[in-house]
Amino acid sequence: MGLGIEDLEQLKRLPEYRRRQWWDEILRIEEEYYGRYYREGERNEYLEANISLAKLKLVVSFLDNGERCPEHKFKEYEMEFLRGFEELVVIGRLSVDELVDYFKRVKGKERGLVKIAFDAVNSGYNVIDEIVRGRDIPGDLANAFKRVYGERVKKMEETARRYIEKYGLPAVEEDISSILEESEKNRAEVEHRIREDIEKRLSEFDEAFSSLDTDKTRLERRVLELERELSLSSVALKQLEEEKDTVRMEYETRISEHASILVRLKDELRSLEEAKERLQKATVEREEDKRRVEEELSKITELSESVRNEVEELKSENADLRRRREEMDALIESLSEEDVFFDGIRKEEARLREMDYVKRVEERLKEMPLDGGRWRKIEVFNEGSRIYDDLRKIEERVSYDALNEIPNGLSIRAVKGIWSKEIFEVKILSHYKEFFLNGFDRRKVSLKEVMPYIEELRVKAGHVLALASLTGWSAEAREYVERRR
Repeated sequence: MGLGIEDLEQLKRLPEYRRRQWWDEILRIEEEYYGRYYREGERNEYLEANISLAKLKLVVSFLDNGERCPEHKFKEYEMEFLRGFEELVVIGRLSVDELVDYFKRVKGKERGLVKIAFDAVNSGYNVIDEIVRGRDIPGDLANAFKRVYGERVKKMEETARRYIEKYGLPAVEEDISSILEESEKNRAEVEHRIREDIEKRLSEFDEAFSSLDTDKTRLERRVLELERELSLSSVALKQLEEEKDTVRMEYETRISEHASILVRLKDELRSLEEAKERLQKATVEREEDKRRVEEELSKITELSESVRNEVEELKSENADLRRRREEMDALIESLSEEDVFFDGIRKEEARLREMDYVKRVEERLKEMPLDGGRWRKIEVFNEGSRIYDDLRKIEERVSYDALNEIPNGLSIRAVKGIWSKEIFEVKILSHYKEFFLNGFDRRKVSLKEVMPYIEELRVKAGHVLALASLTGWSAEAREYVERRR
């Protein structure tokens, strides 16, 4: 039993439905044979071989066409073995004499006895029995291979004999010479391709090494920049320490001076009070001196008030000096904290971050609805004028264009309501003076810098303020916020 079609390509071109009908018919015959005749001892090896080979051909046709394949137990190497034999189906189509003439006509390694020998070796016809045993192919399928393709092996052998008989050994030598020449030519081409590939790889390696040198130079330059920045930071810290010592000495000197003035003024005030009491007693004893005493008392009162005012002014100046000292100590203490400094941020990056952050907040506010409707008004503000005035105190001829290179103290405010307003504001804090002077900033925002905004917010009803920092927050500021959550 068989399909009646030896050519696998011809089988693959048949409609899928027809091949599936054949598959169902083969399964029916297989079931009938093994369920009835085989069990009764009537074995037919020829029929078993035909069933296995027919099923294998149909499975390969389904797979090669990309179609849904029925369930089967064939191995991949069995299907490859079938495809290998089918590659030379032309041998089964031509007679021996036609094959001899065909191999004589073709050129190069396809020509003559060399072609016949190549086909025999590459397809495995001369060792078919050994391949079948070594692949562990089931007996029924092995028998089918040997029966169907055994004739092709014999035909190849007969074709080789007839080729020698017809054309003689000189023709065989000519075939071998032609294939050797072709091999030399192919070898030269392969060597040329290999040489070009090696030269290309060497060129790529040179480019890679050049790129590594460039990266090394860039990294060395960056190390120098970081060392320079570290040196500048050390100098700034040293200057602050010196200013701290100067302010402390000035404070102690002024405190000493004020203390001595206060002692003197207190003595004078006590003397005046005593004189006032004496004059009051004199008014009782001497009525005639009443007018003169009243004038004297008025003068003493004015002088006493003047002294009191001077004392208050000194106390205020003393409190101001004490506050300045506390601010300087707090600044030095904050600069000494471990987390005050970090790797730093350059002015260009800080400027871009500030603008990007405000833009993202604005987009979010426009998208986010509020209970009772959207925000009535969303506005963006900057402190460019105030910052410019501060920079002019540092450098009188500074250009207004300098504001384009540093943070501008941007803030965004969203307002809801008219008579009873609800305000949400986001403000970005930065050390713009450091960016202007040094081109970068490594100091985090401290609690002292945040407190003025907190104090101002306490008297504003319906106002929510969110602060953002371009350089992060000091540990003291973070701790203050955590304690009040």
